[in-house]
Amino acid sequence: MTSFGARISVNRVAGGEISVQQRDSIISKAEAGCTTKELANEFGCLRRAIQKIIHRYKTTGNNLSRPRSGQPPKLSSQEKWYAYRLARQFPKIEYREMLQELGLWLDESNQPRV
Repeated sequence: MTSFGARISVNRVAGGEISVQQRDSIISKAEAGCTTKELANEFGCLRRAIQKIIHRYKTTGNNLSRPRSGQPPKLSSQEKWYAYRLARQFPKIEYREMLQELGLWLDESNQPRV
């Protein structure tokens, strides 16, 4: 049984994704003979999560994260920061001027109609 302080110090967000390094460790310890209950207690997650990691490793041969669904973001974090700074610096800037300043218009077909 782990102590209360060790449980809190686990470097993982509750409900968050288990890192690749932690998955490597889980797989190696499972192959060494540790039970899913022991691994769940050690890594601070559910037994079912441990079972899924082991099953995915056995079926695919790797433990990498699968691709996420959804459209990728249009702006990088730097571009978002620049747009925020631009809007703060020029509060009366028009939307199309901001898009031009950010360089988001690629051609005439995706410009807004006047």
